[in-house]
Order: sequence, then structure tokens, then C-alpha cells
Amino acid sequence: MIRRAARAGTILVPFDNVLDTDKVVQVNESQLGLGALKAQTVMDILGGEADKILMVNGLPGNATDRDRRLGMMSVLEDVEGLEIVEVVGNWDTGTSQKVVADALATHGQFDAVLSQHGAAGSINAMQAAGHPIVPMGVDGENGVRMLMSELGIPGISASQAPAMSAIALDAAVALLEGNALPQTIYLPIPQVASADLEAGVNYFPDLPKSFNTGTGFAECFEPFTPEELLGQSPDNS
Repeated sequence: MIRRAARAGTILVPFDNVLDTDKVVQVNESQLGLGALKAQTVMDILGGEADKILMVNGLPGNATDRDRRLGMMSVLEDVEGLEIVEVVGNWDTGTSQKVVADALATHGQFDAVLSQHGAAGSINAMQAAGHPIVPMGVDGENGVRMLMSELGIPGISASQAPAMSAIALDAAVALLEGNALPQTIYLPIPQVASADLEAGVNYFPDLPKSFNTGTGFAECFEPFTPEELLGQSPDNS
């Protein structure tokens, strides 16, 4: 596809997924940084020591899953005596709930949990098993933040923000105008510590649990409000 686009003179600006190529400009967040952020946060809460941590990975074979895992491991591999249990959650809430339930039945309690995405399923599985509240590094879905606030889960919610699409559109226009851009544009990672969760500000109890809270990058442009996003239609967009 990339070669065909180049022959046709078509500009491609991928965002969200990581492509292992240097042939196009890409807009993304650092997936290595996203994984490391979650791992470092939970280890800081644990004082740098842990016996056993559960890692809920994403879609096998995907570059994004690979880089997030490498980011987490860059922190965890330095923790002496740490056992890391890895399961495949496929970035899916239902799958994550099942594999976490299986991990709890097999391995017992964990000191912390790191989830790439689908963390609501991980939390639900832990609640169903009567697992104690532990530090967690989770995604930015609205339902996940609601559970973190409701249950008092320490940790961090870090988002792979859909608002990257807006930056990708800007980049495409800049390229069409003949401007040079870096091959990879890394955006800041939208994040909130559990202690800073606030209803109506960074999570929204009246909106669907599937709503993604990554609605903008304060360093780049004013984040969209849920009302602005949900108020769009074919007639007013």
C-alpha cells in the first residue's frame, strides 16, 4: 500500500498504529514511553519492590503491543526477584477479564497489574475474585477511570488518544503544502494519576464506559469537550 501510494503521489500519514517503516510520516505517542510510564508509576507506588506483577498484553505480533511491552520491561527487568506473569488480553475488555480471571486462579495474588488496554475487564476479574486493591497502570477509557475512582485504585490512567487523528490531518495538509516534517511525530501522552481523577473533568459518569477520554493534547490545542465531540453530526460538522 505504501509503495502504491508513493507511485500515485498520495500522501499517507498513519496514526495510532505503529508501522515499521521510514517511508511515511507517522503521528503517534511513544509506545515505549507509554509502557514505561505505567510500569514506573506502579513501581514508584510500591517503593521499587515487588514479588509478582501481572502484565496484560495486547494483540500478539502487533508492533504497538511489542513496543508497549518493551517499555514495561525496561522498568520491570531492574526489579530484583520480580516474577512477571504475562497474559494476552488482545486490547479487549472481555478477553482481558477472562485471562486475568484465569491468571488469578492459577497464580493467586499480585502486587500490581499493568494493562495495555481493556483494563476494565482486568478490574472486573479482580473484583469477582475478591483480590485486594493493588496499584495499576491502565488505559484511558471512561469506564476504567470510573472504576479507579469508585474503588480507590492507586496508579495511573494513560491514554492512546483518538485526538491524534486531528494532528495527523494537520500533518497531511503541511506535507501537501510542501513542508518537511519529521519521519515520526511523538505527541505527549494524556495521563492522569488516580489521585487526580475528577468527575466531569477527566472522566464522565454520565457518558458510556467505552468513551475514550483522550480528547486532545493541551500542549498542542485545547482538548475537545465531550459535548463538542458528541454534538457533531453530518449536518454541523
